[in-house]
Amino acid sequence: MDRKGFFIQSALKCFIVAVCTEMLFRIFSYPVLFDLSFIRITLFAYAYALIVSAVCSLLPLRIGKTVVAVLNWFLPVYAVFQLGYNGLLGHYISLKSAGQGTKVSEFVVPFLNCIQPQWLLIFLAPLAVTFWSFKIKAVKETNRFGIVVLLVLGLLVNTAGVATVYAADLSSLYNDPSFISKGIMEFGLARFLLRDMTTGLRNTDNIVIDDTQTEEETEDPMVRKIDDSKWIETMEAEEDEVMSTIDTYLMNRPLAKFNEKTGYFEGKNFVYILVESLDYMAFDEELTPTLCRMMKEGWNFSNHYTPRYNCTTGDTGFITEVSLIPDNSICTENEYKDNAFPNGVFRQFANAGYTTSAYHNWWDQYYERRTYYANEGCQVYKNYDDLDIKTLTGWQSDLELMELAVDEFIDQEKFMTTIVTSAMHYPYQKYSDLGVRYLEEINKVHPEYPDDVKSYLSKSMDFDAAMEYLLNALEEKGKLDDTVILFFNDHHPFEMSEETIAEYSHTDYDRLDALNIDRGQWVIYCHGEKPQEFKGVNSTFDILPTVLNLFNLNYDPRIYFGNDYFSEQEKIVYMPEGDWISDHGIWYMEDGTFTGRAEDSFVNSIQREIQNMINISKMIYRSDYFAKREFVTDPVYENAAPSKEAEEAAETDTETEEGSA
Repeated sequence: MDRKGFFIQSALKCFIVAVCTEMLFRIFSYPVLFDLSFIRITLFAYAYALIVSAVCSLLPLRIGKTVVAVLNWFLPVYAVFQLGYNGLLGHYISLKSAGQGTKVSEFVVPFLNCIQPQWLLIFLAPLAVTFWSFKIKAVKETNRFGIVVLLVLGLLVNTAGVATVYAADLSSLYNDPSFISKGIMEFGLARFLLRDMTTGLRNTDNIVIDDTQTEEETEDPMVRKIDDSKWIETMEAEEDEVMSTIDTYLMNRPLAKFNEKTGYFEGKNFVYILVESLDYMAFDEELTPTLCRMMKEGWNFSNHYTPRYNCTTGDTGFITEVSLIPDNSICTENEYKDNAFPNGVFRQFANAGYTTSAYHNWWDQYYERRTYYANEGCQVYKNYDDLDIKTLTGWQSDLELMELAVDEFIDQEKFMTTIVTSAMHYPYQKYSDLGVRYLEEINKVHPEYPDDVKSYLSKSMDFDAAMEYLLNALEEKGKLDDTVILFFNDHHPFEMSEETIAEYSHTDYDRLDALNIDRGQWVIYCHGEKPQEFKGVNSTFDILPTVLNLFNLNYDPRIYFGNDYFSEQEKIVYMPEGDWISDHGIWYMEDGTFTGRAEDSFVNSIQREIQNMINISKMIYRSDYFAKREFVTDPVYENAAPSKEAEEAAETDTETEEGSA
């Protein structure tokens, strides 16, 4: 075969570009360059080069050369895009959710600001092969048999690469690369992209769920007893395998007991606030006194984590509304917006006689809240389209949102309302109305702070004013003591470097250590309650089950994948890239290590359970499970939560028995 032939040239070009791109991406992204996974990636790159070149050699020469040229530029551009996206939002992205990018065109400048100069080295390889193409002309191959032989060779090399996947017990990740960073690290950018694009063509739904547990019968009055007869009858008549799998799994999950906090806030009003980009940086005694007071005088869950799933703010809100694990390859709440979610926070409060509502100071540009809130049971939703909110440069005022929203719900007899803020959203590095509104006050207190931190603090002061307005309005109406206010963050401030966040967080732990950059805020405030700090590990997944227990709503703990913080159940923080955190330690998915004190059996059981919950969550979304099982979201209880007097008497009896023994 002519060494100047098109096949040889294109195969070498594709291989050089693929290997150089993969190698540089690993250098910029991961701590290890050469390991067993890099051998696998090299095999995939070699197979890719042979297969692409063989196929293109069978095309007309001009078309084949064009396809090779496009592919040799596409992979480096894709690599830099992934690096920039990770630099801005802290994670890589699935191609299936890249459609969200069409909605954030105004974030192009922050994205470009995240591009590091050294990343541009990735373009040296495609530049070199492009120059080569001009210097040495390729001629059309005439030996079709030889091309077919090399195509078969490429397929064999690819098979060898796939064999290493199964040898390393990575078949589950290969078939459904939900953990994007791990998938890219193990298989490389090109192969991850291919698997990501074709996931929908493979059946990943029918997964066997193992290690389910059945609760033993007990007379303990603290154990919830739910009548499952209708559920069992429906499951036994079910012919759909996916529905049956979900039924079996959920029904056999352990039931959380009643506890000393069950019904603690029963009957009170509830204001539920998702705070855009709230971080410890925002808590400043002089500049944001209301926030600091609410944290000090409220219930502060100080070891709280906010996992950053694919659609950040939208996913965080969705997690706290339904306590299921988002599909990290898509924008779950948008993809399944038409699903029924009677398990959601709005429907649960509506079932208890509350008027439910939600308010937001932007329109549904990114997340289709109007649709999926309604399907979660929200009776009234008003956003920028419905409220007379003044348009500002760089996001709208939370104070103005609160002033408008409070008038909507405060006179209702029994209300549950959600407030979704936006004021603290970036940009911080360029002009915004809220970013300069309070600069004079900030310069008096922190004149030495960098401009982006001052901008963030100015936005935080607007939110602080909103919280002050809410407290004053409730007090004027005589409802302050009878209203519970819960607020939590959606993620740390994007666009700002993690080093800056760590320097100005003023925490007693290193924000750059372990997974601490994702430690956030969860505060429950009820005027007159005793301040408390809860130091156990928890996450956004645990907020909804905790709330349902505190208000003693009629719910089934088995259909939520977080846990009531006050229950005896193990609290696990599920991170989107497969890492997880418990009070025993941290599992790092990237290198497969556990730091902490725990038996191997504990670590393995948590690994299996998390994978089960990920799989079941996907099945729930794809089957619209709760539309067909709405009755499980309003369970029939066979017993009620013991009264406080009964609980105290039971504790006294137990102490007496232990003493006599």
